[in-house]
Amino acid sequence: MTEEEVRNRIETGLSEAKAIVKDLKGDGRYFRVEVISLDFKNKPLVAQHRLVQDLFTDEIARDEMHALSIKTTAAED
Repeated sequence: MTEEEVRNRIETGLSEAKAIVKDLKGDGRYFRVEVISLDFKNKPLVAQHRLVQDLFTDEIARDEMHALSIKTTAAED
Protein backbone atom coordinates (compact mmCIF):
# COMPACT_ATOMS: atom_id res chain seq x y z
CA MET A 1 0.00 0.00 0.00
CA THR A 2 1.05 3.59 -0.48
CA GLU A 3 0.91 6.33 2.14
CA GLU A 4 -1.90 7.92 0.12
CA GLU A 5 -3.94 4.68 0.10
CA VAL A 6 -3.53 4.28 3.86
CA ARG A 7 -4.48 7.92 4.50
CA ASN A 8 -7.54 7.68 2.23
CA ARG A 9 -8.71 4.47 3.91
CA ILE A 10 -8.49 6.08 7.35
CA GLU A 11 -10.03 9.41 6.36
CA THR A 12 -12.99 7.75 4.61
CA GLY A 13 -13.42 5.02 7.23
CA LEU A 14 -13.62 7.21 10.33
CA SER A 15 -15.78 10.25 11.11
CA GLU A 16 -14.14 13.57 10.26
CA ALA A 17 -10.71 11.93 10.39
CA LYS A 18 -7.38 13.50 9.54
CA ALA A 19 -4.39 11.21 9.18
CA ILE A 20 -0.66 11.67 8.85
CA VAL A 21 0.94 8.56 7.38
CA LYS A 22 4.58 7.58 7.07
CA ASP A 23 5.87 4.50 5.24
CA LEU A 24 8.70 3.63 7.63
CA LYS A 25 10.73 1.36 5.33
CA GLY A 26 9.56 2.55 1.92
CA ASP A 27 8.20 -0.87 1.03
CA GLY A 28 4.47 -0.32 1.66
CA ARG A 29 4.35 -2.77 4.58
CA TYR A 30 5.46 -0.82 7.68
CA PHE A 31 3.49 2.30 8.57
CA ARG A 32 3.22 4.87 11.33
CA VAL A 33 -0.08 6.74 11.45
CA GLU A 34 -1.29 9.65 13.54
CA VAL A 35 -5.07 9.98 13.44
CA ILE A 36 -7.54 12.54 14.77
CA SER A 37 -11.21 11.55 14.62
CA LEU A 38 -14.55 12.21 16.28
CA ASP A 39 -14.97 8.42 16.51
CA PHE A 40 -12.36 8.32 19.28
CA LYS A 41 -14.27 10.58 21.66
CA ASN A 42 -14.92 8.92 25.05
CA LYS A 43 -13.25 5.68 23.93
CA PRO A 44 -10.27 4.12 25.68
CA LEU A 45 -6.96 4.10 23.80
CA VAL A 46 -7.18 0.39 22.97
CA ALA A 47 -10.61 0.89 21.38
CA GLN A 48 -9.32 3.87 19.39
CA HIS A 49 -6.43 1.82 18.02
CA ARG A 50 -8.75 -1.07 17.20
CA LEU A 51 -10.93 1.23 15.08
CA VAL A 52 -7.89 2.12 12.97
CA GLN A 53 -6.49 -1.41 12.83
CA ASP A 54 -9.87 -2.83 11.77
CA LEU A 55 -9.67 -0.75 8.59
CA PHE A 56 -6.71 -2.91 7.49
CA THR A 57 -7.81 -6.38 8.64
CA ASP A 58 -7.51 -7.95 5.19
CA GLU A 59 -4.11 -6.45 4.41
CA ILE A 60 -2.70 -7.54 7.76
CA ALA A 61 -4.16 -11.06 7.40
CA ARG A 62 -2.58 -11.42 3.93
CA ASP A 63 0.72 -10.01 5.29
CA GLU A 64 0.55 -7.19 2.76
CA MET A 65 0.84 -4.82 5.72
CA HIS A 66 3.23 -6.11 8.33
CA ALA A 67 3.25 -3.34 10.95
CA LEU A 68 1.00 -0.44 11.84
CA SER A 69 2.15 1.92 14.58
CA ILE A 70 -0.80 4.01 15.69
CA LYS A 71 -1.20 7.28 17.60
CA THR A 72 -4.75 8.54 18.07
CA THR A 73 -6.36 11.73 19.31
CA ALA A 74 -10.05 12.41 19.81
CA ALA A 75 -11.27 15.37 17.76
CA GLU A 76 -13.23 18.12 19.43
CA ASP A 77 -16.84 18.66 18.35
